[in-house]
Amino acid sequence: AEPLQVVERRAVVPVTHHDWTGWTAERRARETEVLLDADRAAGIDLGAAPLMRLALIRLAQDRVRMVWTFHHVLLDGWSAAQVFDEVCERYAALTAGRRPQVPDRAPFARYLEWLAAQDTARAERHWRDTLAGFAVPTELPRDRRPADAHRASSSGTVRVALGQEVSARLRDTAQRAGLTVNTVLQGAWGLLLHHYGGGDDVVFGTTVSGRPAELPGVTSMVGLFINTLPTRLRIDRRRPLLEWLREVQAAQSESRRHDFVSLAQLQSWSEVPGGVSLFDSIVVFENYPFDAGALARHGLAVEQERDVEPTNYPLSVVVAPGDDVTVTLDYDPAVFDATTVEGIGASLRTLLTQFAAADDDEAAGRRLADLAPLEPADGRRLLDRLAGPGAKLP
Repeated sequence: AEPLQVVERRAVVPVTHHDWTGWTAERRARETEVLLDADRAAGIDLGAAPLMRLALIRLAQDRVRMVWTFHHVLLDGWSAAQVFDEVCERYAALTAGRRPQVPDRAPFARYLEWLAAQDTARAERHWRDTLAGFAVPTELPRDRRPADAHRASSSGTVRVALGQEVSARLRDTAQRAGLTVNTVLQGAWGLLLHHYGGGDDVVFGTTVSGRPAELPGVTSMVGLFINTLPTRLRIDRRRPLLEWLREVQAAQSESRRHDFVSLAQLQSWSEVPGGVSLFDSIVVFENYPFDAGALARHGLAVEQERDVEPTNYPLSVVVAPGDDVTVTLDYDPAVFDATTVEGIGASLRTLLTQFAAADDDEAAGRRLADLAPLEPADGRRLLDRLAGPGAKLP
């Protein structure tokens, strides 16, 4: 009746070795695609440890390509970064003939014990209140509806970079208003769904770290902690932008106190009919710590060639903060055309650019109604394309 995690006393990670030294770049590219296609087709058996495997490809005496495949149920991004850093430290220790300096990690079981002790009844009251009256999922601007339900077997990607100047202004705007950049991104996505026909009451998913601050040693634990929760935004176009965003942030802070419940439980507490997803898009803010400089201390240089994560939703908005904020839109090609997602990305960039100017004196009272997802020139082109021939009127 309860799902359980079985921890084996010993598990061997399957490793395959390939030697491609002396191969041309073209041959390597072809073989890489063959290897990756076969790896994805193999899938992962959830009933057989260790839910991960490695392929190590020698390219030269001092260069190796590594393909690391694991199921998300095993590690979240925060944990994956820690595991990889520890692997690099152990590698450096082996090559230097010293003992590795690795952290003493608390076991994942401590988190499961904490989870079992939480007040689920209180969380249920909060989420029932939060979702009360929401019965129809927020519509997305789909190009088609697949005959089958959405499957996580393929994914298309569109990337949108804000640029360093807009990114800096966005961070400054958020800081002046007492907001997190994550809140600003969520507000922009909710407003965009509203503009695309989602109505004045929109719900989308947001991913949280799921690491409770009160649990000792939680930051260095390895496992799956992240959770995906519904975020509900009510759009009143008369509201001042910054005031509205502060309310969004306050509501999110309250929900974080009840972020340990599963999405399946949340679904059952909502008024959305059974068998219908509570939301079809999620916002993921990737703020887990990863110290790229630490690799140099291990005597290694790492290049990430590609990162394949089939989306579990028709549309996922993955935000990478930094000097140049980058938004990656992962989409299901069975649902969306690339041009549609590119348009969504352009609209999101336009909204965020307007958000970034919200601390100017003239924009201090800017309302939601003043924000448009299209640049004026884009709007004129759209009208020219769709309006048909003009007619002279008296």
